[in-house]
Amino acid sequence: MVWNEHGPLTLSEDNLRIRPGVPVDLEAAMNQARSNALLLGLPSFVVAAPEGM
Repeated sequence: MVWNEHGPLTLSEDNLRIRPGVPVDLEAAMNQARSNALLLGLPSFVVAAPEGM
């Protein structure tokens, strides 16, 4: 979650790995992030994969 003095700005969904050429991995991560962001009333989200894509 990214915050500023007014409260939460965006949500960060961290997945260990999103396999290249497997759109289902990215789509699942995006759907999870979107769902969590909407639940929290946030206007945006970020999907990150520390091991890369």
